[in-house]
Amino acid sequence: MTQAAKSIQGASDVTPLPFYVTFGWGLGSLGVLSLLFVTNALVLKYAVDVLGLSALIAGLVAAGCRIFDALLDPFMGTLSDNTRTRWGRRRPYILLGTFLCGIASVLIFAAPEAISEAMLPIYFGFALIFYAVAYTVFNVPYMAMPVEMTKDRHERTFMFSFRVHAGAIAGLIGGGLAPFLVDWFGGGRSGYASMGVVIGLFIFAACLACFILTSKAPVNLEAQADKSPKLSQIKETWKNKPFIWLMVAKVLVVGGAGIGGSSMAFFATIVLEKSLSWLAYITAGQMIGIMISQFLWLKIAKRFGKRLTFIAAASLYVVATVSWLTAAPETTEIGVVIRAFAMGICMGGIMLASQAMLPDTLDHEFELTGVRHEGVLTGIYTTVERGSSALGVALAGLILSAGGYVAGAAAIDQPASAIAAIYASMAVFPSIGMFASACAIWNYRLEG
Repeated sequence: MTQAAKSIQGASDVTPLPFYVTFGWGLGSLGVLSLLFVTNALVLKYAVDVLGLSALIAGLVAAGCRIFDALLDPFMGTLSDNTRTRWGRRRPYILLGTFLCGIASVLIFAAPEAISEAMLPIYFGFALIFYAVAYTVFNVPYMAMPVEMTKDRHERTFMFSFRVHAGAIAGLIGGGLAPFLVDWFGGGRSGYASMGVVIGLFIFAACLACFILTSKAPVNLEAQADKSPKLSQIKETWKNKPFIWLMVAKVLVVGGAGIGGSSMAFFATIVLEKSLSWLAYITAGQMIGIMISQFLWLKIAKRFGKRLTFIAAASLYVVATVSWLTAAPETTEIGVVIRAFAMGICMGGIMLASQAMLPDTLDHEFELTGVRHEGVLTGIYTTVERGSSALGVALAGLILSAGGYVAGAAAIDQPASAIAAIYASMAVFPSIGMFASACAIWNYRLEG
């Protein structure tokens, strides 16, 4: 059997992965996370201030669509676990998801002008459901691949550092390039539509490159996939305590970050009283911090372990995030970038540690049960990730609505309560979520 087809069973002596394979796997994150970050950063702003939906309705529709599809993630995982092709179990879905993710960007941000006001929420919901399905088809098999690609836990951490770098670049695209493109194409519906097409083409190219470059990655052709009913498989995960605590932390991190991320566009335009393109300063600061911090966090994780790395990074993140409470219209670009940069450094440690923990918990599952169902657990992971992200968007909409935010109005026309709600969404709630996540990870007890 060739190296590419070698079963992951007994693969502890496998030589390190070629660089191009690791790099290619990371490009998958660049594509799918660009879709995620563009949507998280702009969909609420687009729905409220361009399509004219209320903040409450837009937030609830976005949350409902994502949660509905997220519940299907474990079933997508089971499907990939039990797929047998010459490409392995995961890569056929990588190819299908490549096409779907590219189309999703266009559907979301190019709502036809001929659609009536009454039909807009329906179209908006359909586009987000399509996006959610596309994300699931690609991301669930994609996140299960590292368990098959290498058994070395430190090499997995190195692999996930590529995902963190790719995620940081995707964040620049979603929070920096995408808002710039909207303004560059003239703003309004046409500006968002043109941006959606450009970003969609980029997503397609990155995901396709991932499919091509991982063609020689080790795969498991003799998987011991669990044939038991899916609900039984899900129930078994409760015995995997490290996985459960990782999921609890994931809810708190992604939910809090979802509130903050959905509020950034409002923070830039309403609190700072700048153009939408100012969102690029916040995003650039964060993502540069994430990228340049990886070398440091890799060393810390190798010496102290992923658990303590996460706790340290999350604790520092709280301090950095609260600093947004002091931001105001007179805050300069440098002041914005410094705050965002500090957040990015901390988030770099959180992302690296938490994502690298996942394949370790999947191995632990095999040690407990003797059965391979990485896809199911990865599906649960993405369910939690997507559901928490949806919850963050919904909560941001609810917070803005409770604060009396006036859709489409300028900063001078917003009540003081709306300004306070934006501050809370940007700084207070993300900090609470991050602190609670550090408490959850304290209970994670896997070495490495």
